[in-house]
Amino acid sequence: MEQKLVDLYSRIRTDEGLIAQLSSIQEPEEFVRQARTIAEEQGTPLTKEETRTALKEIAALIQASAGEDELTEAELELVAGGAVGECGSVLDKNVKS
Repeated sequence: MEQKLVDLYSRIRTDEGLIAQLSSIQEPEEFVRQARTIAEEQGTPLTKEETRTALKEIAALIQASAGEDELTEAELELVAGGAVGECGSVLDKNVKS
């Protein structure tokens, strides 16, 4: 897992507004677009491959970012549900790099 992904998610995970924004998205394509937009706004633009890695390995990313902190309710849902990991496949079809 690239350190820049861990650093980016460490910043996002503590921003309730961003988490609420991402949590409200229902469509995988829109989730991917918003995740990449947020990353760019946070000063860490992501390539298509970096986005795919982050989404497919979300559980490892969450754990690396959380460190000794407890996981948030949203993170527990992400890890348990696995839905975000499925968004990684969207990149192969619909999202331009």
